[in-house]
Amino acid sequence: SGLTSLLATVTDGLARQETQRKEAGRQEAEKLRYINLQLAAADELQRSGQTALALKKLQNALRHCPGSEELKAQVIVVEDLLKQEEDQRQRVQQEAQRKRAEVEREIAISQQLLGARQTDEAVAKLEQALRQYPKSQELKSQLEFAQRRAAVEQAERERVEQQARRQRSEIERDVAKAQVLLDSRQASRAVAALEQGLHQYPDSEELKSQLKIARQRVD
Repeated sequence: SGLTSLLATVTDGLARQETQRKEAGRQEAEKLRYINLQLAAADELQRSGQTALALKKLQNALRHCPGSEELKAQVIVVEDLLKQEEDQRQRVQQEAQRKRAEVEREIAISQQLLGARQTDEAVAKLEQALRQYPKSQELKSQLEFAQRRAAVEQAERERVEQQARRQRSEIERDVAKAQVLLDSRQASRAVAALEQGLHQYPDSEELKSQLKIARQRVD
């Protein structure tokens, strides 16, 4: 009877140990499954560019399983990756700020040149800047404005030059006509013709000089 009782006690103890072992194994398997799921989810977040969220998920998982060396190692990896991304982001921002400042400087210089009516220089300066920063819409817009200004100024120069050529031609014609009249001893008609020409072109030194000669002939 005593032996049977002892055997029963031992059997019960072994059974409890087996149950505890199985429960511990189940819990360990559950913990590993949880860790693997969290690692996979964090990896997916990191691959999609959400590194900060990936780190947060890993840190939460580590609070649930503080003894996981795998989670600890992955937290270190992702922290380092997040720092690299932040450093890169800052470099990109600094480069963007530098480019923006340079573009603004080039536009300001072009505006000064335009204000000084150095339009061709402004166009050349903007074209050079646009080769350096070809994606800048501000430079493109400013260049188009300067090119339109240059076209208008070129058209005005051509108009003025054409008018000056016409004026020179008419003055030369009036002087030649007066000379013919003077040569044919028609000084009064020459004076009248020159006075008419001078009325149209009062700044012409050539007409003034020829009129003075014609008047002397009349006298």
